[in-house]
Amino acid sequence: MVTKDAISLMQAYARRGMEHWKFVVKDKTKARAVDLLGNHRLALLSPSGIDNAILNIFRSPVGKALFFPMPNKNQDNHIEQCFFAPLRVDDQRMSFDLLLLCGEGNCLGFRFEPRDYEGTHQYGHIQMNRRMHKGNVSVGGLPTWIPNHYPAFPLHASDPVAMFLSMVTSVHGYPGGIDELLKEVMPRPEVQRYFEALQSIA
Repeated sequence: MVTKDAISLMQAYARRGMEHWKFVVKDKTKARAVDLLGNHRLALLSPSGIDNAILNIFRSPVGKALFFPMPNKNQDNHIEQCFFAPLRVDDQRMSFDLLLLCGEGNCLGFRFEPRDYEGTHQYGHIQMNRRMHKGNVSVGGLPTWIPNHYPAFPLHASDPVAMFLSMVTSVHGYPGGIDELLKEVMPRPEVQRYFEALQSIA
């Protein structure tokens, strides 16, 4: 089963992302995100709604393709907004889609995936995306020329917490990025565990 640590971390992080969406993200960017993803794929929810939505992804065989706004911490000037979609692979594994709304109407997509049990990707890895949510969601603006299988850049681990921390570190940086966000969103007794996981991938 995907651990409670992984789910709690995602819930707390997504709640902070929603706070930033409400009070920091520009209206023009919000409208662009809605046009791109549609309201049914954007998890614009209350804190309890976010918690339930993330939990429900792991209660059903096929999770919904929900994209959660990410916090605006150390955001590059060329990136308007980032979103992540947690995806259930099986009882032990999960993957993440990362969507970046970039300037001039452009987008970039990445997927963070655990090791496969067969084939040539038997290692945690990152790939660029043409389509999101394992090919089920077409996002306009992602270049059609992006390779779909290679390069598949290795990750240090396939553990859900380590994969999630790798993804958010790629957006916020470290130090002075995700480490500060962890302190903001997680209860003090739990932060040390995530710091140890973060240091193992940094």
